[in-house]
Amino acid sequence: MESGDPTVLGSKWENSLYIAAGPDPFILIEKAVAAAAQLSGGAQQRQDKRQPDSLNWFGWCTWDAYYSKVSARGLHEGLKTLSDGGTPPKLLIIDDGWQCTDVDVPLRKPMTSRMLMIEEMRESMEGTQDEFIDAELEWLARGAKDLPPSSSAGSALQNLSADEEVLEKEYEAIPRLKSTLKIKSKPKIKHQKGTYRRGRRPDRSGPASNNSSILSASTSTTGFQSEAFDLDLTDQQSWDEQQMSSMSGDCLEGSVLAPSQAQQDQYEFRSAEASSSAALSRRTQPGNGVSSASSTDSERSAQRGSEEGRGQGELEGSGASSSRQSASNTLATRDAGEQAAARMQEPIPEEQQGYSLMWLVSAVTQRLAGGIIGLLEAVLLKFYQYVVDPAEPGSWPIRFFTWAATGPIKSNLLEFYASSGDFTRRLTSVKANGKFSSPSAGAQDYWTEEPERLGDVVASLRQLWGLKHIYCWHGLAAYWSGVATGKDEAGVAEYDARIMYAIPTPGLAEVEPSMNWNPSVVAGIGVVANPATLYNDMHSYLAASGITGVKVDCQAGVGLIGSAMGGGPAVAQQYHLALEESIKQHFPTNDCINCMCHSTENFYRFSDTAVARVSDDFYPRDPASSSPHLAACSYNSLLMGVLIQPDWDMFHSKHPAAAVHAAARAVSGAAVYVSDSPGKHDFDILKQLVQPDGSVLRALLPGRPTLDCLFIDPLRDTHSLLKVWNMNKYSGVVGVFNIQGSSWSRSRRQFIIHDNSPPPLTTVVRPSDIPLFSTSQAPDKEATSGSNGGQSASSSSSSNNGSSSAQQFAVYSNAAGDMSVLGLQDEMPVSLAGGTSAVLTIAPVVQHQGLKVAVIGLVNMLNSGGAILGCNLQSVSGTTSIDQSRLQSGNGSSTSSSTECKLDLVIKGHGTLMLYCNDRPQSVSADLGDFPFDYDSATGRLTVSLTGEHLQQQVVFRW
Repeated sequence: MESGDPTVLGSKWENSLYIAAGPDPFILIEKAVAAAAQLSGGAQQRQDKRQPDSLNWFGWCTWDAYYSKVSARGLHEGLKTLSDGGTPPKLLIIDDGWQCTDVDVPLRKPMTSRMLMIEEMRESMEGTQDEFIDAELEWLARGAKDLPPSSSAGSALQNLSADEEVLEKEYEAIPRLKSTLKIKSKPKIKHQKGTYRRGRRPDRSGPASNNSSILSASTSTTGFQSEAFDLDLTDQQSWDEQQMSSMSGDCLEGSVLAPSQAQQDQYEFRSAEASSSAALSRRTQPGNGVSSASSTDSERSAQRGSEEGRGQGELEGSGASSSRQSASNTLATRDAGEQAAARMQEPIPEEQQGYSLMWLVSAVTQRLAGGIIGLLEAVLLKFYQYVVDPAEPGSWPIRFFTWAATGPIKSNLLEFYASSGDFTRRLTSVKANGKFSSPSAGAQDYWTEEPERLGDVVASLRQLWGLKHIYCWHGLAAYWSGVATGKDEAGVAEYDARIMYAIPTPGLAEVEPSMNWNPSVVAGIGVVANPATLYNDMHSYLAASGITGVKVDCQAGVGLIGSAMGGGPAVAQQYHLALEESIKQHFPTNDCINCMCHSTENFYRFSDTAVARVSDDFYPRDPASSSPHLAACSYNSLLMGVLIQPDWDMFHSKHPAAAVHAAARAVSGAAVYVSDSPGKHDFDILKQLVQPDGSVLRALLPGRPTLDCLFIDPLRDTHSLLKVWNMNKYSGVVGVFNIQGSSWSRSRRQFIIHDNSPPPLTTVVRPSDIPLFSTSQAPDKEATSGSNGGQSASSSSSSNNGSSSAQQFAVYSNAAGDMSVLGLQDEMPVSLAGGTSAVLTIAPVVQHQGLKVAVIGLVNMLNSGGAILGCNLQSVSGTTSIDQSRLQSGNGSSTSSSTECKLDLVIKGHGTLMLYCNDRPQSVSADLGDFPFDYDSATGRLTVSLTGEHLQQQVVFRW
């Protein structure tokens, strides 16, 4: 037993162990976890909570696409390419990167800038600090090249390892769109990586009329207009400056993100002014491209005139008034450009020429110093990778590095964390950063002085892409290292944050020794006095901006700081009580995803929130992690699925393991969302999950391993396949996965591949793999009560469709394309090569007047049975029917009778509808007329190609 705080001691602990026994493991786990949660934290069971509607819609998460460089422009790029391919996301998760954060003040400048005492040299060194950081990161990137992303070092360097890919995507004119959009290239400017990591802070002050006019336009009755979107670009210096400052500046023509011709004209004049002013600033006074205090009166006057013109344009609105204002702005900008060009012809004073030489010397010095430091860090990283990371707990490398990290190299380690990732950054404002200052703002706009306009960004996203749900990410402690202290950040001073240094418990340090030098241990976490106030301010701001939910990450980290605050459970309880209350108030539809929350001190506290992730991250660049991810999700759902709807995290549709991950999401019952980079999609896979309207065919329950898989090792035993079961409204579904070959290594503490070529394996699937089909088991409460959308297949078949044939089931395998009729304990063999999967739909056969029918569903979708929303088999008097004796023998001929049978199906989606029936129907029809169909009398396989104007339609079969 560990309290998490050495001052919290006891010799007796009530309710520390729960023991129960029973014949059915699924019922036993459900009762045991529910009882333990009530004793420990008060969490309600899943079926008693409100399930958010976002679960039913396809989503896109920005994390792997952009990491923390996500921007408003990037959001539009990703949504556009997915929508253009016919799988429009209706759920958007804006992951880490939208908040205002920074490292502590001492770490905001490289050591070369902090060491100098001469003021003039310090200014020039600060002005060239990006050279230091660029060189440092280049060597670090070399050192991190072969790091497994799931290792302790690799996870800390995710952003660094993705930088080049992200930069190419963000600033190289979006080459994936060149085939459909005209690209007009602007001159490429050197990218200054350092300003994003450590540099000038964004100014949140701005004209109130600016923001209010935008918000009022966004919330008008006509909605956000794409024309206004174009005009808004003229109001944003950030769009113009991105062409000339730190990034390359290609612009898109023919899209809502493209400037109009008038705006391009303004760009030509503004860019001339920007180039002249920037060059003059660099020559007259060292700086980082920011206007210095020595700017001339004429420069400031021109700038004020331009700002006043922009403000008037916003107040006057669009149309002719905006056009007049645009012309006025163009003239003002032309005058400013001419003045700047004239100033460039003036000779440079001799006293200022010295600054240029000093600038050059400083840049070279910074480059050399950064390279040396980066090289040393890369060498240390290799030592860590091959000596420290694989060492046994308590061994000399672990003891040595623990001592060094908290002693002699602590400052160097903090410098490393500050340069390579986000884990030592703290929240500096509850509002969005400059990358969300307009719908067209890009990653380079983090440091712009434009006021945030998240509400305007959200309005444009809804208007252009029809989003239903938009989530924003934040940490349980607000950010990875909490909230900045008031003495450093006036924007968060009211929260009275204190830096608390975590001390890992002995048990945690034994499982994961790297926790001894975790950023929360070395840099501490900024803990606020009252988390309820922080959540209220953050969530009220997000809700007012149009955000509908939150993804709350890094929850286990809060428990670490319990070492000085009464123990992890006590701190977690304080934060979760405040979080749950804020969610209830600001997001009343219960839109919240809990994340990295597997410890019981966290998920036992989910009193009302209904969704939580049940795995570690999906690591797209770590091949060894793909299979263990699926195993973790399915087995963790056994425990956590009692209290929450499991979230299986995102995946990539264009990935070596995309097909198996898509099949897993189809049977998981979880939300389906990807984190594809814009333009990098496999629509053949996505269209097996996503309907044209953006909805998904979600199974009703948490996907869990079948009974015969509960005590196997599908990753390492070399002979087992993983089977995961779930339920739809009128059928069951079983996913089968060959995930042998890789696993988590407890000794090396990372995912490893132990078999590069796992062999083909075979298993059997039985209808009894679905527990609810077993006649010896009472149906699950939630399945029969309809709390998750409907009745179970077994109960609905008997209550709505006449007599039930409980011992017969039609089973369809998407991998083989075969359909068979089986008894409850009959077997269908499934053979799979390594890294592949199959999804089997199991539908009860219903008998009525001698007719046998089982509805498989849309077989072009992975979860075929999820497309069936309604099913009713009944008699129609006064017509011809099927001869009962011939039906039961499978003959299929008909004779004159007084009744006929009719099957009414409500189906969502288009494609191939498959049924089993023991007689050929007379007709298949819908509102628009009859459908042609194919019937195989030998197998009873009936297929219909469904089309139509409406995605959801009623189809009638007559016999």
